Amino acid sequence: MRICLLGDISGNLDEGMKNTTYYLYSELSKSYEVEVVHPRKTLLPSVVLKFKPDILHYIHGSSIRSFLITRYLASIFPRSKSIVSATHPQFSKWEKLALGFFKPDLALVQSKSMEDFFSRKGFKTAWLSGGVDVDKFSPAPKARRLELRRKYGLEEDKLIVLHVGHVRPNRNLELLIPIQQQGEIQVVIAGSTTVRADERVAQQLKDAGCVVWVKYFPNIEELFQLADCYVFPVMSDDGAVQVPLTVLEAAACNLPVVTTPFGGLPDLVGEREGLFYVWRPEEMLSAVERCRDCRVEPRRWAVEFSWEKIGERLTAIYRDLIEEKENA
Repeated sequence: MRICLLGDISGNLDEGMKNTTYYLYSELSKSYEVEVVHPRKTLLPSVVLKFKPDILHYIHGSSIRSFLITRYLASIFPRSKSIVSATHPQFSKWEKLALGFFKPDLALVQSKSMEDFFSRKGFKTAWLSGGVDVDKFSPAPKARRLELRRKYGLEEDKLIVLHVGHVRPNRNLELLIPIQQQGEIQVVIAGSTTVRADERVAQQLKDAGCVVWVKYFPNIEELFQLADCYVFPVMSDDGAVQVPLTVLEAAACNLPVVTTPFGGLPDLVGEREGLFYVWRPEEMLSAVERCRDCRVEPRRWAVEFSWEKIGERLTAIYRDLIEEKENA
């Protein structure tokens, strides 16, 4: 099976869709021929022509552009099966109306709302979550946690509340300020370099006493390992991938996670040990306070979302599509 993944793995891997592409490539290439092609290069289909893929899978997005490019390539390679992942769907009103004209063979969804949306458009859908590198993201003993706090210049005796992701207005990071203002709590925010940080948001957080780092961390797992709690305050649909990878990474490190019921988390992850949903912003601080002496082991369920298992699930989806075509 020859698989063409349409995505981006260039530069720093500190963004959800880049990491998704990278890890799917790593898993699938263990058994199959896999090429990663940046969507911009599809304007020169010779890049894909040489490969003659059985599967065309657009991972980044999805937007109307994702479906247009996939449809365009499918017309050039009619023997290939076309798939678009609705990892981070963003459509305008008019794009939603036009979407039905650019159906791939399959849309991969991560939430019930997206499944319903694409089904109404006549799309065939299947579910596929994001994943976590369970070898890289693992719990650290207390001595290691203290060592890492010293390494990063953080106070050893404070409750460290972590958030990792874009420093943008649509991430609701201002909800972390009341947490920072409580005694003996230090909020740490590691901002992505893939998407430029909003200087106003970053300064507002810094002025409140939050530690804000906007740089690439090649060993990002160390921040999870030194923390006491992970907070995901995003509410806007366009703020993150539908199943935030950082939530799974925190859980794999046995961190209690305080999160909004964002995207596909309630649908694909559900109610789990150490996962605390907050339905209103004012509930966030009290949920973090409950994490002070919280002894949970969310890693026990996080391993269900290992990239190895996600790769196996995706392989089965590919095979089913190819068999359908052969039997048609």
